[in-house]
Amino acid sequence: LLIVFGHKSLNYGDRIQGIVNTNWIEYYGNYTIYTDTAQGINAYSITKEVPGDIIVSSITQGDAGLKYIGASSETNVELMLIKLSATTGEDKIITRIKVSLNYLAGIVDADITNARVYIDLGTAGTYDAADIAVSQIISEPSAGILDFTNITGLTIPEDSATNILVVFSHSALNSGDGIQGVVSAGWVEGFGNYTSYTSVSTGTATGVEKYVSSVIVVNVITNGDSGLRYITSAPENNVELMQIKLSVPSGENRVVSSIKISLNYGAGLGDADITNARIYIDKGISGSYDANDILVSETNIEPASGVLQFTNITGLTVKSSASTNILVVIGHNSLSYNESVQGIILTGWIESYGVTTGLTNTDTGPGGSGVIKEVPGEIFVTGITNGDTALKYLLATSQTNVELIQLKLSATIGEDKVITEIRLSLDYLEGINDSDITNLQVFIDRGTSGTYDASDVAVSSIVSVPSAGIALFTNISGLTVKENSITNILIVFGHKALNSGDRIRGVVLGNWITGFGVTTSYTATTSGYDSIGVTKEVPGELYVSSITQGDSALTYLTIASEDYVELMQVKLSAGYGEDKVVTKLRLSLYSDNSTIADSDITNVRLYIDSGTIGTYDGADVLIDGPVTQPSGLVVVFSNISGLTVREQSITNILIVIGHNTLNAGDRIQGVVLSDWVTSYGIATEYTNNSTGSDCYGVTKEVAGRLFVSAITNGDSALKSLNMSFENSVEMLQIRLSSESGENKIVNSIRLSLYSANSSINASDLTNARIYLDAGTSGTYDAADVLVSSIVAQPASLVIQFSNISGLTVFDGNATNILVVIGHKSLSYGDRIYAVVASNWIEYYGVDSLYTNYSTGNSAYGVEKRVPCDIYVSSLLIGNAGIPSLSASPETNAEIIEVKLSATLGEDIRITSMQISLAYGGVADDSDFTNARLFIDIDNDGVYDTGSDIY
Repeated sequence: LLIVFGHKSLNYGDRIQGIVNTNWIEYYGNYTIYTDTAQGINAYSITKEVPGDIIVSSITQGDAGLKYIGASSETNVELMLIKLSATTGEDKIITRIKVSLNYLAGIVDADITNARVYIDLGTAGTYDAADIAVSQIISEPSAGILDFTNITGLTIPEDSATNILVVFSHSALNSGDGIQGVVSAGWVEGFGNYTSYTSVSTGTATGVEKYVSSVIVVNVITNGDSGLRYITSAPENNVELMQIKLSVPSGENRVVSSIKISLNYGAGLGDADITNARIYIDKGISGSYDANDILVSETNIEPASGVLQFTNITGLTVKSSASTNILVVIGHNSLSYNESVQGIILTGWIESYGVTTGLTNTDTGPGGSGVIKEVPGEIFVTGITNGDTALKYLLATSQTNVELIQLKLSATIGEDKVITEIRLSLDYLEGINDSDITNLQVFIDRGTSGTYDASDVAVSSIVSVPSAGIALFTNISGLTVKENSITNILIVFGHKALNSGDRIRGVVLGNWITGFGVTTSYTATTSGYDSIGVTKEVPGELYVSSITQGDSALTYLTIASEDYVELMQVKLSAGYGEDKVVTKLRLSLYSDNSTIADSDITNVRLYIDSGTIGTYDGADVLIDGPVTQPSGLVVVFSNISGLTVREQSITNILIVIGHNTLNAGDRIQGVVLSDWVTSYGIATEYTNNSTGSDCYGVTKEVAGRLFVSAITNGDSALKSLNMSFENSVEMLQIRLSSESGENKIVNSIRLSLYSANSSINASDLTNARIYLDAGTSGTYDAADVLVSSIVAQPASLVIQFSNISGLTVFDGNATNILVVIGHKSLSYGDRIYAVVASNWIEYYGVDSLYTNYSTGNSAYGVEKRVPCDIYVSSLLIGNAGIPSLSASPETNAEIIEVKLSATLGEDIRITSMQISLAYGGVADDSDFTNARLFIDIDNDGVYDTGSDIY
């Protein structure tokens, strides 16, 4: 039988055992049905117990708490100290421990050897002989894991703890390499000594981060005044004895605590001559003591037996993967020529401790020596500026033998000085670098002072390319400065193609020329002032380009003389480098049809276009001119004053001309080619011509005129108006003639209507309009094209057609237009005619866009009148009233007196008259002869031979 049960939550160490007594089992026979209890031995189960737990935690004691490991190989390094605790229940027998190696930097599996676990029975956290090994040795971790799988002899008593120590060995490491041990939850395994139940740990353990401590590398460097090879004979207080570069290649920052310097004395100088030694962080000019340097040592240190011991360094931390320059500064009392001192630092003379590990060590060298500083006889160097060394410019194209700097070398009384070395710094102020410079060479300046020529004597080999801006002439030969005398030298160079604004100057510091005495063989560097040559710059370019704005864009000239025509506008742009002062500009006046000559042009002027852009106005500034007349259609402005184009800025200039009376079709254009503007740079004083684009102003043409004349064709010639309403009376036919030059578009026509007897007024007129007379000339018909709006009624007998559309008069041709008006009912004698004055038509040129007014003759239309009527009546007066005729023939018988009456409006000319004869009796046409018509002057009805008019 298998008896099972469940249980609720229990605690570590809780136990249970099952017991079955023999009489606790009752049974009956399946045949006899006999009931009884069991016989035999009582049954006991094993005791079942809740296993205890293993708890992992980290503790930091002894060498396990050290934050560093050595760079050289080590054994039995304490990685971490782990506390293993067993809970209530039973003892725990540890069988496996797993440790992760956190490689903080640099370390890999192959660097780690002989890892082992010990029960820490000796000095807590420190490996010693009392410790008991409980694991195998792991010769190399795998993927950063130490897996101790055969732990023996490590039992953690119930309700107790045991400290274990994980140790390892390592091969040579580098500064900054780091490692840390980590035991994660579940990484310690063990079983209960009673239950045999295997448990995994809870909790974690993290060891101290251990790093290979950094070291300081010491190098002596020589910059600034630390490189000076002399000290003065007069007392000094801040002599740069030596400059030292402290570097920490990797690892942790290091704090310097002490520095030792040895002094190498020469020619009798001793401890008593040295005063006030101190150490600074070299923060200012490298190698030279200045106010920016930071004191990190005690002051007033004096040497003892040639040694300076600085034991109280504060504030000097050298950062990892960086360097810090320090400056050892001394003072001295009065000295004599040839006395000398030199600073020396040997390996191990700088002590420091790591910021992270706290480990104190000494530097690893290599150390070195500062320059020997000696009290010499002196050579002085002075910069001078003569000849071409004074030029402030370089060409953009490659050059050779450019005079960079001129130096005066002076030897004091004592001995001749043989110059052996000259150091030149190429101060690349902008744009230039080493690769741009070629063929540096030193000459004795024998010829024209400051200018390279054939008389100059080369005393150095050619330095083909400088290094980091330095040209070091180390093989000077043949340059001896006589005692108490002077020799001038000239340094020249070549360069490749450069860019505008590139700048360079030569610099020779006061101690950058080395020589030795002919008598003493003593080598010293020069004294004097730093020599700085003239800054030489590639001149900036002046660029020209066309712009066309404002009135400079107008494409027309007037026939009448003008004085301020904006011929063209030019944009001047200064490139990178410097401001440019414009001194000269050449202008070509181009007449493509050769219609304009020099004598036509007057008063050519040049302005800075300061006002409305492209348009001459009072704000513009005159900078040259007027040139009264060009020569060969060319104007040269050679007296320009006040035109400076700022670097990387723009100045617009305006060229203005006048002209005399011209003819239609005359044309002119301004041209300034790309290299026709001359300027010099303010910085370089170099004069050159502009570049950029050729500049062309717009071609300006004298626009042809539009002539007006009246023509009278078709119904425009009719003189009569109907008395009744009419809608399309041809009032005026006009011929518009275009002068040669361009097509012209009419946009406005003014029309005046005159009624001589004031019989017609504005209210009588309607529907005024203008047509292109495309049909029967002078007669309105369907072929005519309306080009104006319809004016319903004139204002005060004036009509302004201001929106003419579609009326183009072609170049050299004529176009007829027809003014048509309607009228209301009129009266006899009403009269009217239309007038367009010669300048009442507004138009503009299709090409020039020039708006102008017509010329020619005023156009008068035919006066149109409402015709009169004639009234006829008979008068029975005189012989005309006698009813009888003679039976005999008569020659002048008065047949009838007719009265003709004309209405108001005009005289009437009778052109025909028909008289009907009513015969009576037997009379017929054959009976009557010589019928005639007379004006009866005296209105008496009697034919008077002398007075009546036939």
